[in-house]
Amino acid sequence: MDVDEEEKPKKKRGKKKAKIAESEESEDEMTRNKKAARKKSLMKDSDLLKSTKDAEKEEKERRQRLEERQKEFNGLVFDEDGIAGVLDDETGTSLKRLKEIILDPDEKSDDSLPVAVHPALVKKLKLHQAEGIRFMYNCAFESIDRLDGDGSGCILAHCMGLGKTLQCVAFLHTILNHEKISKCCNRALVVVPKNVIINWGKEFAKWLWDNDDELTLDIWMLEDYKTARDRADALRDWHEGGNPGVMIIGYEMFRMLCEDESTAKPKRPGAVPKKPKKLSKAKKLQLKYLEDFQKYLLDPGPDIVICDEAHRLKNSKSALSKVMNKIRTKRRLCLTGTPLQNNLMEYHCMMDFVRRGLLGSEAEFTNRFASIINRGRSKDATSNDVRYMVRRCHVLFHHLKGVVDRRDYSVLINSIPPKQEYVLKVRLTQVQCGLYRYFLDSFMDGERKHLLADYHVLARIWSHPYNLIAHEREKERQRILKGEDEELQDFIDDDEDALTTSEESGLETDALSDATNGTDELIGKKKKKNGGKAKDDKKKKGNGRGRAKQVDEEEEEDDDEIEILEDISGGRRKTGDEQSSSEMTEMATRRSRRLNNETPELNDRDCVTPLEYQGWYSGSNLVSETDSDNYELSNKLVLLASILKKCEEIGDKILVFSQSLESLSLIKRMLAWYTATDSWFEDGHAAILKPEGETWGWYEGLDYMVIDGSVMSSKRDNVQTKFNDKDNVRTRLMLISTRAGSLGTNMVAANRVVIFDACWNPSHDTQSLFRVYRFGQEKPVYIYRLIAQGTMEEKIYKRQVVKESTSMRVVDEAQIQRHFDRKEEEELYIFEPDELNEDPDETISARPAFAPPKDRLLADVLCEYPTAIVEYMQHDTLFQHIEEEKLNDKEMEDAWAEFEREKEGRANMAIAQMQQSETYMQNMLKLQAATLGLGANALLNASDQQNQLKMQQIARQMQQNEMARRQAGLALTRVTRDAVYAAALRVPQIEPMQAVEVALLKTSLDELLPTIPERLRGGISNFQPYFMTFCQDAISKKTGGKALLDKCAATFKTVVNLVKEETVCKATLRKIYPTTAKFFPVDFQP
Repeated sequence: MDVDEEEKPKKKRGKKKAKIAESEESEDEMTRNKKAARKKSLMKDSDLLKSTKDAEKEEKERRQRLEERQKEFNGLVFDEDGIAGVLDDETGTSLKRLKEIILDPDEKSDDSLPVAVHPALVKKLKLHQAEGIRFMYNCAFESIDRLDGDGSGCILAHCMGLGKTLQCVAFLHTILNHEKISKCCNRALVVVPKNVIINWGKEFAKWLWDNDDELTLDIWMLEDYKTARDRADALRDWHEGGNPGVMIIGYEMFRMLCEDESTAKPKRPGAVPKKPKKLSKAKKLQLKYLEDFQKYLLDPGPDIVICDEAHRLKNSKSALSKVMNKIRTKRRLCLTGTPLQNNLMEYHCMMDFVRRGLLGSEAEFTNRFASIINRGRSKDATSNDVRYMVRRCHVLFHHLKGVVDRRDYSVLINSIPPKQEYVLKVRLTQVQCGLYRYFLDSFMDGERKHLLADYHVLARIWSHPYNLIAHEREKERQRILKGEDEELQDFIDDDEDALTTSEESGLETDALSDATNGTDELIGKKKKKNGGKAKDDKKKKGNGRGRAKQVDEEEEEDDDEIEILEDISGGRRKTGDEQSSSEMTEMATRRSRRLNNETPELNDRDCVTPLEYQGWYSGSNLVSETDSDNYELSNKLVLLASILKKCEEIGDKILVFSQSLESLSLIKRMLAWYTATDSWFEDGHAAILKPEGETWGWYEGLDYMVIDGSVMSSKRDNVQTKFNDKDNVRTRLMLISTRAGSLGTNMVAANRVVIFDACWNPSHDTQSLFRVYRFGQEKPVYIYRLIAQGTMEEKIYKRQVVKESTSMRVVDEAQIQRHFDRKEEEELYIFEPDELNEDPDETISARPAFAPPKDRLLADVLCEYPTAIVEYMQHDTLFQHIEEEKLNDKEMEDAWAEFEREKEGRANMAIAQMQQSETYMQNMLKLQAATLGLGANALLNASDQQNQLKMQQIARQMQQNEMARRQAGLALTRVTRDAVYAAALRVPQIEPMQAVEVALLKTSLDELLPTIPERLRGGISNFQPYFMTFCQDAISKKTGGKALLDKCAATFKTVVNLVKEETVCKATLRKIYPTTAKFFPVDFQP
């Protein structure tokens, strides 16, 4: 063998070693690159843009000036005199009551004119709201002597329900009516989502002229003007009229009025240019007034702008953000209740709108903050990454401390009644379990699954099995009407023709919008296009200022696209023959909602049902047409019906939210069945508020109302107003589509909420509960989430709500498929129901297999249906999850026995209280009889005439006594509905009668309060904060019912002692004395 041959194998071995070494070196290099990426250096100050450095320097100087001024002047003056001061000293509470809010003392001016909030508004404001107003003033103006500057903006990031609107109303009224400030700032623009425009107008009315005649301000709502010319005229009057005024406008209208080619959506590179579209007359007139719109809204535009729900400005590349950033004024205030830490680039976009350059460019912000924080949040983050993230979050927080005012829900604790939230894991029935397994066995063959389609199918099962048949029937109806629907869809989508037809026929835009709800009316318009004759000299009203205007032909032709695109989602509810146009209306509605950046409601169009799923359930023989009215096949419906009945018994109103239109239809069908069969009240329960002789059922518009995507925003306000009317006791239920009604609605008339199904995005459910848990709520709030146990719904809920914070946003439903990896997706399909044992020899316990909840109504429901749920858990969406103590079987048995004893006690305490009240009444009668000299001897010795007179006095007194007895009964009902009564019942070791007496003392003081002179009140507007604080202390310290009652009685006695010599109070004191005599000072003489 020669040398060359011997060397060849060596060379091969050398190459192999080289490859291994090269591979190891490559891995080392990758590791080094990863480490280098993690240790990527931050930009130095010298690398930052000049605009960034200038903005940071300016903000630093501003904060230093404010800190110096704060040392000398606070501006918030508290009332510490009168009853308030005495109670604070004696009870140890510290409930600050505002007396004055001075935003700027204006001390440096020769003609000093302090900037102060009107006293009538001060009485309505909470401490955090006063601080929010001061914060907005400091950011927008800083001080009177700096009015010549450009000012700056801020973000008021108070959580939902904390009164951001009231703060803005008070702030705008203060600055626009100030003699000096109004010279440079007298035009305010408020940009809001379309569905809250009317609510903003009502809030201005509520807090200003309805509150006090001295509170005046011109308010304009541009949506009230239907033509481009009317809108231009209204904007001109607002902008050039001279009087300070506020213009309220929707985001989409603002964009459409001001958008030009510079803000239009850019064309994709290489895209084939489309043939220019012929402009309608409406669009031409829109462009005709474009210069005016941009003048009044952009440059010079308003002097100050407020953006509600400002997370709409989350995308710097969107047309809306581009147009909004063209507003010249730097006094830009953003309101948002959505957590700001979810998407950092959205945060940057919003912050750049209010304070340009403070966070730098997107590249600078990503380098200094976003990449570090996002890396610490990632699944593979190291401990160093997490620590680095925490430190950087701290830096970001303090960097923006002077620009973002963040308040959470803790400010609600002592201001409104408490909230309890329950997750009820609902047990599936045998039919539901069978259908669920049949579907999984039929279609889950290991291939890639249709997650969203599967979710909809399974949701129909756990809602009610008949929903499967109802869904197929609806799909068949849609197939039959497909040809007609396509024709109607073409009609709606053809903007030019639709608008031109509207213009030529002389129809107003509102009429066109309403007509989209009926096929016949739409077809009528189609005919008019072919041969209709135009009408002339139509009259319209401009509602914003109450002026009637004559609109000529040119103006009428200006019914523009905005009204059609925005209002087509509304209209009256469809019934009977009109249902044939429902799919067309849904299409238009969804189109409108997308234009407004809203998430469409869930229905069949959100997910295409695979063909192989059609009629899949027929082979199971588990569901048929005969099950349409068998509502016991769904424990969700059984529990909902029971909760409704219990609410009727105590007079509570209730909201029911669902993300599915099919579920809302199911609930309406159940209510209609109960009404048709006259079986709702056959179980013997009674609606406590039902007037005698009146017949109640479940009729839409009378007994319950609905808010979904088909209800126009203007009509939603009417629905909301009717439901919240305290005199409207019959309308006791509101059915709401989660997406349509979770924002922009105030439903404080209700205090119980049922979330019928878990939403993919937990923030929607969180927003739902804040329709009732907000300022203005007078009763304890109870939230019930119905989750189908063992199903995909429970796993989604756990993943999105329990394991993650509810403030974390979930991706849009269209992106759900990519949100789960393969392993997570497989886990969603695991079916683990807790089924009842079908063994007939095994006795099912009459009591649930868990401890009774604190909520008495829920405990009653679970006693009635012990097998309907597997378990429940109480947790708090706002703060933290509450881990319930685990009880053994004996402890749970004792807990339920105690609950039943308390239940019996609650049934008897009304009788006891009535007897106690009656005793007081009898004693009073005896006292009055003695005063009148109505003893037996007196009657015998009296002449006939005197006897007759005194007998008449006795008869009158007996009549008064009967009235007093009835009043005592009404007072008892009022007491047991008071929030303090519910709070007192939560105190450990409290007797039911002690809770009644605590609430009785509070309601008695509330009745006395209006008669107490202002000089003695010390700023007190109600006594609830004191009593709620007492209850919270008793709960946390576990001091018991006696200690709580003693503290409340001492407070009551203190107030009576302070006012008993006041003449104006004596009549009320005598009125409340019969039921509270034992708590009065011993020297009190009634």
